[in-house]
Amino acid sequence: MSLIVNKPQQLQGAIEDKEVFSRLIMNNIPQIIFWVNEQFEVQGANRHFLNTYNIRKEAEIIGQKVHIFTIDINEKDDTIQKIREVLQSKKPIYNHHQHFEVNTDKKTLQLWVRQNYIPLLNTNKEIIGVLITTIDISKEKIDEAQMKIYNRQLVRSNKELEQFAYIASHDLRSPLTTVISFIDLLKKSTVAKLDKTELQLMDFITKGARDMEHLVNAILEFSKINDGDIKLQVFSISKLLETIQLEMETILKDKNATLYINQIPNTIVGDQSQIKQLLENLISNGIKFSKKGIDPVVHISCIEDTYYWRFQLEDNGIGIEKEYNSKIFKLFQQLHNTSEYEGTGIGLPLCKKIVELHEGEIWVESEFGKGSTFSFTIKKLSSVTKQEKMLENLF
Repeated sequence: MSLIVNKPQQLQGAIEDKEVFSRLIMNNIPQIIFWVNEQFEVQGANRHFLNTYNIRKEAEIIGQKVHIFTIDINEKDDTIQKIREVLQSKKPIYNHHQHFEVNTDKKTLQLWVRQNYIPLLNTNKEIIGVLITTIDISKEKIDEAQMKIYNRQLVRSNKELEQFAYIASHDLRSPLTTVISFIDLLKKSTVAKLDKTELQLMDFITKGARDMEHLVNAILEFSKINDGDIKLQVFSISKLLETIQLEMETILKDKNATLYINQIPNTIVGDQSQIKQLLENLISNGIKFSKKGIDPVVHISCIEDTYYWRFQLEDNGIGIEKEYNSKIFKLFQQLHNTSEYEGTGIGLPLCKKIVELHEGEIWVESEFGKGSTFSFTIKKLSSVTKQEKMLENLF
């Protein structure tokens, strides 16, 4: 789009013919606006320009070379180059970003700006100058930089927390193993001397130590899953489910459980070991939380959306009350007594973490007493997205 002016003689004269209208508009627009002729001389500016450079009257800048006002922080004059391009092509340039240092009598300002360069043509469509509009985006840039700092701090804090969890859980395993071993030895050596109550207390101690060991191992597994370790590859999800089914054959027989696999894609992109862990946890839950006297059944299926694979695992178990649908994905949140259903409260949060690393979501639809359907999404071609993110981090 070009601004047409009437007189070919002088740019200043052409603008003055529209003085009342143009001044009213330009002086009330919250942008720095100025215009130059073909010799890169400033021919006029709005009130916002004058205020920014602490200039009292517009007459003080008329005829001055534009580079006086437009050298950027890296001592490059992109403005001159852009004006030259517009003068040569007669085509506007929009959304050009620059970083200025504005020196005035009172202070030095750091400005990040977005500029538009609009050709000024006479009635014969001959170019006689360029109008430059400048929007101050300094606040947005500062906010953006601050957000990057916060994000780096958050990433660092998360890594430190994961490292702490790993070290703490790893270091706890050895003393726990020692405690369990010595309790077993103590029980064997004193079994003839202990009465029924004392033996029961020994069993309580052993169980408590073993529960703690399971919890430590679960925390260790949870801390190992992070974005830096994800290894994306194309793999056969149907073969993976066959492997899981074979590995779970013993528990399926013990619980008289049935696993149905329907409508599964041939291949997906993801971290195969993490997806395996995810599916194993969800299948195990479907079997574990079964109704008394009813054989557990788990149906696995997949629906293809435009951008995602949506997996569903439907069971005929005890179900979940609606108020707990989101709570179960939080760490250490267990709905049942461990004496009734064993667990650490980490399985589903681990599933959530794996799904989110694959840029998906996980949720449950359930009715208490009527079973549950766990659904999760895995983004298609997530390898491309991850590569893009890696490239973004380099620049």
